Amino acid sequence: NKVDDPPDSDFGTELDNSIEIVGSINDGDITFTTKNAGGIVGHASAGSITYNISRCTITGNEGSNAGGIAGYSNVEVSKSLSVCTITAKACVGGIAGYSNAITECYSLPSISKDTEQKGAIAGKVGELIDACYFLNEDMQAVDGIDYNLKTVPLTMEQMTGSSILPEAYSNFEADDWCIADGEGTYIPQITFISDNDANYISDALRKKSLELTDLTIHINFYDGE
Repeated sequence: NKVDDPPDSDFGTELDNSIEIVGSINDGDITFTTKNAGGIVGHASAGSITYNISRCTITGNEGSNAGGIAGYSNVEVSKSLSVCTITAKACVGGIAGYSNAITECYSLPSISKDTEQKGAIAGKVGELIDACYFLNEDMQAVDGIDYNLKTVPLTMEQMTGSSILPEAYSNFEADDWCIADGEGTYIPQITFISDNDANYISDALRKKSLELTDLTIHINFYDGE
């Protein structure tokens, strides 16, 4: 999907709307040109962003404010997960490029190395970050900073499991998270989505949630170039 750039304004009072984005799933790739691209929402000025899943590729080589869940968010992003590959120039995060608050989220990000202000959770965060986990590779949580006991890097073994939510997610609310029961390797699911009973679409949502949290790792071997 191609993201149309927003107008050159600060989203003044006439455009400010309070929107709750709850229980959304995205697995479609995104391209953008200048700013504010996210797997679930590009720019959020008021409302809440809760219980969302994004597993995609976001590409905006010269763009800024890009995140697996939100590009630029003045509102709290909570109880969401992201497995995303993001290429952008500045302010990039596994959960949000910028967010005023991020709580109870986890991320397995791949972010271009030359990005300025990048983090496994966020490029920048405003007032609050808490109970966030990320894959321990070559990035800190937020622009070179880890927050003691609030942002926790985990190994792949600690992040995955089957049947029982891994002990490493000790700051997660147990009622909000679960993990699939099977022979595969899984990352946690959001109970709101995986156990939903929405009319007409519950089966599709449960199937998609399981598909996106069944972790498959691809390894490429190179000879020279």
